[in-house]
Amino acid sequence: MRDFTEGWGYTVLTSTHGTAAIEMTQEQMPDAILLDVMIPGMSGYEVCKELKENEQTANIPIIMVTALIDLEDRIHGLKLGADYFLSKPLPFNELKVVLENLINKKLQIEAGEKSGAVMTALTALAGACMAPAKFAPQSDMLTYGKKIVQLLHLDKTVAEQVNFAAMLYNTGIITEKKKIAAFLASVKGLKLGDWL
Repeated sequence: MRDFTEGWGYTVLTSTHGTAAIEMTQEQMPDAILLDVMIPGMSGYEVCKELKENEQTANIPIIMVTALIDLEDRIHGLKLGADYFLSKPLPFNELKVVLENLINKKLQIEAGEKSGAVMTALTALAGACMAPAKFAPQSDMLTYGKKIVQLLHLDKTVAEQVNFAAMLYNTGIITEKKKIAAFLASVKGLKLGDWL
């Protein structure tokens, strides 16, 4: 696996023990993890569970590698948060595509989170520049949005989208078509623009 993945241009770190793998992951924050189910110290399942339950490492994609072919074993791993399963002997063409896809997805999520932080800062800046009567960060719109998210049990991603929409509404940017067009033109070409 190391030879193939390094040949594809990846920097590879290895660990032969479950506890050491968790420590290495927390220190190095890799873009993806290839995790054997049967490793010394802790099972791959236990390592996967611990990494997915840790907020710091939860978004790192985990590809479980196993000689086990039982469907129940795969389902167990998926329930613990594994992103993909590959059986030994490894189909390296499939591994290459899966790695690329999972890493790209992780990078998109991270870009969205950074864009979210930028959006929060822009909203705060707009609020600081506008008269208090025109801008109310804790307006009814934000309160209504949060209540709708709670009542409909919407997931975290949708909740964030609702919050940002409420922030934009509060700035007055999305109250008129001309303002919307001007705002979108100002972020065109930026990652924030793609994210919005």
